Amino acid sequence: MHSSDPEAIADFVEEQRKSHVVLIYADATLVEALQEKGVQPTIVESIEDWRQFRNLDSQISIGDDNNEAANEGHQVLVGLSEVSFRGIDYRAPQSGMLLLLTKPFSSQRAYTQALDRVGRFGDRCKRYLVKGVPTVDKDVEQNNLAMLFNISTSKNFSAAHQGRGANNNAR
Repeated sequence: MHSSDPEAIADFVEEQRKSHVVLIYADATLVEALQEKGVQPTIVESIEDWRQFRNLDSQISIGDDNNEAANEGHQVLVGLSEVSFRGIDYRAPQSGMLLLLTKPFSSQRAYTQALDRVGRFGDRCKRYLVKGVPTVDKDVEQNNLAMLFNISTSKNFSAAHQGRGANNNAR
């Protein structure tokens, strides 16, 4: 499976969801490929109602209800942005979960956060990174670091930082 082949990734997801919940970090192209295969993923845009992700074991129908070959499978969730992978524990204690990363993160920290979203509390999990996908987009990471450096060397930040340090030393 290669990152440039959304149909192959969709085939993999379709097969994997028969045995466990699938959580994917992807873009809209993969969502479309999944939908073409009859898989209706849940798009995770917000983590406001985090409780809904704590027990994802419920089975849902795969395929056309009129088709006798339709069978039961597990949910497929797609996080389109990194916010979907921060501070939420996705859980499927009975079936286990598969995390599939199909695009790079903006930093090593974001990548590590995503890996830690599944398999906590002893839940079974598998983690996959699609071949050809770097874990971190180095250009974005370098831009973020440069922006932080520019902020830290600005006159306003330095003065505020120095003032805070002086107060801490006086205690």
